[in-house]
Amino acid sequence: MPEIWVCGECKSINPLRSSRCYKCFGPRPAVGQELMAVDAPRAQRSAVDTALGVRRRHHTALFAIVTIGLIAASIAFRWVSVVRSLDLLRGLLEGTVPSQAEVIRVGSQALGYYAAGLLGTLAWGIWMGRVIANVPILGGGYPVVTPRTAILESIIPVFNLFRVPAVLRDITARLSRAAVPDNALIAPWWLFLAGSIFIERPVGSILLLFAPDLDTAYRWIVVLSLMAAVMTVFAGLLAIAIVVRIERLQLGRARDLVDAADAATLVTPGHRR
Repeated sequence: MPEIWVCGECKSINPLRSSRCYKCFGPRPAVGQELMAVDAPRAQRSAVDTALGVRRRHHTALFAIVTIGLIAASIAFRWVSVVRSLDLLRGLLEGTVPSQAEVIRVGSQALGYYAAGLLGTLAWGIWMGRVIANVPILGGGYPVVTPRTAILESIIPVFNLFRVPAVLRDITARLSRAAVPDNALIAPWWLFLAGSIFIERPVGSILLLFAPDLDTAYRWIVVLSLMAAVMTVFAGLLAIAIVVRIERLQLGRARDLVDAADAATLVTPGHRR
């Protein structure tokens, strides 16, 4: 059961560490009266409305599904694009001129990867914004960013690589019962994502400057491209796991609020079932 108190004015759910209501800024009741200070049936209805209303108003599950689908599409396009591009490059080194259809096909696959990645990043940002809007409703207090800021920070290149993990750690800590961030998923996700970016671009570009011949350069490109592609796959799978994890934390938090309200109803004099 989460440590919460229910505002006597607006019946909003607040974390015990907050001294004022997040919605109406009313003061917290006296210690020991967190759930007794309000009418128990009304508190129970408030918790039930919260548990059901979060899903109804903010639709995080819908955006989570869209985000997962776009991430999966990006992974598929990424892998196919890398393999076909390497085949095309090898043919060029061997003196084989690719047909126009082959060039268009490889270009279309690369374009599909970038399009899916862009849309997936946007869906991720919108999903995060809606989760952040849910956190105070679920009694987790105010996250470190607002919903709109979370969307903007998620789509700004480079900046999002360093900012989003901190927001995810804050969200998972506020939604979990133990108030501990889920570093077991967030840390490896960031390492694979950052690795896939830096290996292919800065590291790969610098190494190619020192290649003694074209064959060596091609071998280096193959190794670096496949490493980056594998890291992208793992980063995508971990991103999906993070989305699923946070969705489950929200649902669990909503259920805890209903259980807390039920317990308050049972122990409050005059409202026994």
